[in-house]
Amino acid sequence: MNQASSTNEWKGEMLISTRKIWCNIKKYLLLGVVVMAVCIGLAVLMTIREYRADLASAALETYQGEALVYIDSADEDYSDAYMALLYSERIRNQVDQALLENGFEKFNKELDTANVDMKGTSMCYRVIVRSLGLERTRFLAKTYTELLLQETKSIMGLKGRIIDDPVMTTYLTKANGGVEIFELDEPKKVTISLGSFLSWKKIMLVGAGFFLWCAFVVARVFYDSTLHSREEIDQVSIVPYFCEVRKGKQESCALLAALLDGVSERTENGSILLAAPKTSKLLTAVFEGTKKALEERNAKVKLSMAEDLVGSADALDAARAAGAVFLFVTLDQDSAGDTHQAFANLSVVGAGMYGYIVGR
Repeated sequence: MNQASSTNEWKGEMLISTRKIWCNIKKYLLLGVVVMAVCIGLAVLMTIREYRADLASAALETYQGEALVYIDSADEDYSDAYMALLYSERIRNQVDQALLENGFEKFNKELDTANVDMKGTSMCYRVIVRSLGLERTRFLAKTYTELLLQETKSIMGLKGRIIDDPVMTTYLTKANGGVEIFELDEPKKVTISLGSFLSWKKIMLVGAGFFLWCAFVVARVFYDSTLHSREEIDQVSIVPYFCEVRKGKQESCALLAALLDGVSERTENGSILLAAPKTSKLLTAVFEGTKKALEERNAKVKLSMAEDLVGSADALDAARAAGAVFLFVTLDQDSAGDTHQAFANLSVVGAGMYGYIVGR
């Protein structure tokens, strides 16, 4: 392969290994912890807001009156029809008039509710009324129960009677929409339980955070062109090569030595030059560690080092004339300007460059 033609053209092969996956998990583990902490924090904040809303609801003098009536409807469930009747203008006007005559305010849709449903499979129906104030709620429950029986007989011709008079209880409407019922002499209790944290909305929130982090790590694995093992090096059939090295890491130097050995075998050139944009202690440490690893491998690689490439075109030219294979080393993101200048120098001398070594 012509060395010059390969410069900057290769984008990296798709290499997936358990080591690469594990390396990326460790690399972005802190990000995952932060994301999960944020999601859990939001879930806790939602729970606190719900708790405060429940406290506000418990402070209201809310009561419920439930009466049981029998309506002879030939085993037909007329709950929907009775509900429509309760909220009809015909009954509402009579309810408002009765409330005003007894010193109460008119029916308020924001505070008052009236419902009816069938109890079991019989023709017994529950009339449930909720409102503010014990006496007002008791009066509303009694009025709605009597009017329901009166109007079903008048309009539908169905006879009925009251089985149980309205029984009064206290209640609070919870922030999640649920209703909790208490006895009249029982104080309203608002607590935070494990169930408060395990609502589907909060579980989905935390799950979404974990999923996004996993998706990010998977994306990084697919776009990671760094070689993490000798097996991955052996899978690469074209150059340039990518490697990540760390100062003082014997494993990284051994990996780089295996990479350089592979470069030498494929290019049939045993002379390799490590090049960096500027003088670096890291490159020196990597050079020494890699040279030692090459000797242990009995590799026939002549490794040399060139630094401060920003203004050393002559040195590069001499190395090129000697037949060296260039392996460029980028040390950190802050040296981007120097890196570009070093690239320009490599281009000036027509050097064949096989890849990058990312130093950390």
